[in-house]
Amino acid sequence: MEFSLEFSKRLIEAAESLSQVKPVEPDTDRAILYLSLVSCEISIKALLEKAGYSLKEIKGMSHKFAKLKKALSTCDFKGDKKGSAAKLFAESPDKQVPYMTVGKLLDFEQEKASMFPNQVRYGSSIKNYPPTLMLKCAKKVNKWAFKNISFIKRKKKHQNESKHMRPAIIPKGHK
Repeated sequence: MEFSLEFSKRLIEAAESLSQVKPVEPDTDRAILYLSLVSCEISIKALLEKAGYSLKEIKGMSHKFAKLKKALSTCDFKGDKKGSAAKLFAESPDKQVPYMTVGKLLDFEQEKASMFPNQVRYGSSIKNYPPTLMLKCAKKVNKWAFKNISFIKRKKKHQNESKHMRPAIIPKGHK
C-alpha cells in the first residue's frame, strides 16, 4: 500500500514526544499541529486506498480534508460489520469536549482556520484548534483506521447514480 498506518502512527509518536519537552520551544505547537494533521491525512488515505480508491483519485483529493471526508463517507464495511465509515467523524477524541468530534475538528478549513498544509508550515501566526486536541484527533483517527481497515470497502454506485445514465424521457400519453 502507498499510504501506511504505521507511518501515521510514527507521526503521532513524534508529536507526542514534542509535547513532552519542557520548556516549550517556539514553534513546538506548530510542529505538533502539523504532524497531527499529516497523520490524520495519511490514515484517511490508507482507508480510502484499502476501500478501493485508486492512487490517482486519492492524490487528486490533495490535502483537502473536506474531499477526504466526503470520499470516506462513501465507504462502508464488508462482512458482519454494519454501517458507514462516516461513523469515524462522529467520534469524539476528548471526553472533556464531546461536541468536538473528529468531523468537526477536520472541518477546520470551513472555520477560516489556517489552510493545511502551507499556512500551518509557514507564516507568523496560525489559527486552528489547540495542537493537543488535534493530536488526540490524530490518535482517534489512526486507532479507528487500524481497527476498521480490514473491513472497509467502497460502496458500489447504483445504476441511477452513474454519471453515464440519464433519466428516461417518457413522452406524454405513455405510461
